[in-house]
Amino acid sequence: MNVLRERYPFSAKARQSAELALANRLAREDSGKVFDFMRGLRPAADDVELQEARIRAGLLHHRWSLVARWIDALPDAARESERWLYWRARADEALGELDAARTIYRRVARERTYYGFLAADRAGIPYAISHRPAATDAAVVARVRSLPSSPGSPSCGRWTATPTRRGSGAGSTTA
Repeated sequence: MNVLRERYPFSAKARQSAELALANRLAREDSGKVFDFMRGLRPAADDVELQEARIRAGLLHHRWSLVARWIDALPDAARESERWLYWRARADEALGELDAARTIYRRVARERTYYGFLAADRAGIPYAISHRPAATDAAVVARVRSLPSSPGSPSCGRWTATPTRRGSGAGSTTA
């Protein structure tokens, strides 16, 4: 890699772009050489995509101490996402830091999301299935209510289906 850097003196931005393209293509390759390449990358602090590609390579190779270190190096917003909190807990668990892992799992498990459900499974606690009503915009609701209705289409919050013969199209109440 150093030979290439000396031979082709790209700008930092061009090098970053090339490393990101390579990392994204190679991140799922199960090869020691590829992992060594990924491990040798030094992404800029603001290059979250490249940092995440490197973490995914670490996950693929079960290199938990590197995964933990690389997640810790993410910018705050990325590091605090449910995805990376979950994987940080997995790394802690694999490294024997069970109390730290449980704490993170419980935190992530409070969310009604994919990673929240995975964390709940790891922590052995119930899923957070709290109902959250959808946000409504009064102007949008008023506009929908003003739309003309037609047989077989929902309108104004009610179903206005007209029974028809089996399989005869919209409004059919039989299957």
